[in-house]
Amino acid sequence: LAWGHLEWRTGCFLHIVNLVTHLSMPIVLINTPSLDIGLISSVLACGLYTTNFLKLISYIQVNKWCRDTLGRTILRERKKTFHGGMGEYNHKTEKDEKNEEIEIINKNLVHWPDNLTVKDMYYFICVPTLCYELNFPRTDRIRKLFLLRRVLEVTLGTNLILALIQQWIVPAVVNTLVPFSSLEWPSTLERLLKLSLPSHLLWLAMFYLYFHSFLNTVGELFQFADRDFYHDWWNSRNVEKFWKNWNLPVHKFCVRHMYKPMRQAGFSKTVAFLIIFFFSAFFHEYLVSVPLKMFKPWAFLGMMGQIPLIFISKKLEARFGYQLGNLTVWASLMIGHPLAIMIYYHDFVIENHGHSLIEFYGQINSAIL
Repeated sequence: LAWGHLEWRTGCFLHIVNLVTHLSMPIVLINTPSLDIGLISSVLACGLYTTNFLKLISYIQVNKWCRDTLGRTILRERKKTFHGGMGEYNHKTEKDEKNEEIEIINKNLVHWPDNLTVKDMYYFICVPTLCYELNFPRTDRIRKLFLLRRVLEVTLGTNLILALIQQWIVPAVVNTLVPFSSLEWPSTLERLLKLSLPSHLLWLAMFYLYFHSFLNTVGELFQFADRDFYHDWWNSRNVEKFWKNWNLPVHKFCVRHMYKPMRQAGFSKTVAFLIIFFFSAFFHEYLVSVPLKMFKPWAFLGMMGQIPLIFISKKLEARFGYQLGNLTVWASLMIGHPLAIMIYYHDFVIENHGHSLIEFYGQINSAIL
């Protein structure tokens, strides 16, 4: 494409085939019985393939923008040459001097198509961002003490999360199985509230481990200077603000590569908003259903349910103040996560072990009581 050997239509088709194949690989490999891939490995593989999928989209789009811009620039220069004739002045203007200064600065930057190298692409794959740039901000050195602190946080945080899952989450989830399956709503609500505290602590620990400790570790190793991974989502006035603040790499990707191109193409704000949430809901379900080897719509519906929740939280904020809007954000987090865990655990048991295991748990609980 860079050298004009392929038309964009052909290149676009090849890109789509590559992206679809890339996203399908975990589905095929995880569901191959002979490989016997575990749950944790499946989650990590799906997360890695999803991240690379989004990075490839950014890489393709940015290079197309550069290619189109260069084509328009060449066309303008040809028009200037054709219409300029002999009417040019030899003296320098202030604007010409500024342009010369800009050209000196630009000589130190990478320009398209000089960025199309294997080294440049692999650097983009490794750094903690989803938005490709020809020139990434870089730090002068690796801060060893800062890096050591982040590595210790990753190590200790991982062990803390594993202990929290084994000692608190698993027993609480197992206790929800029988009442949730038999639709005993008072007992189910009680178990849901008991599960909400450990699941929320787990979510907070995973957030800090990934967005602060791990991404800063990777950024420091590759001397990547842009460390804007999250804002103060805990102070969000409504659910919309929360989604804009808590995962900035994904938010920046959606704004740059989805929302703005759709708006330029003539889509309304509402339609672009709905398409982005549909896109996000698909990947939420992909990251849950594929590792569990069962395809349920709960994560997808939960993500799409954020749309009416956004409007509700905005109404509450406008009528009762930002405190109630913030309370809506925290309530959705503390109730939504344990509810999702309960539903997926129930469906996983039914899918893999049938109702007999639930009846067995019920008999054990009756014997204990």
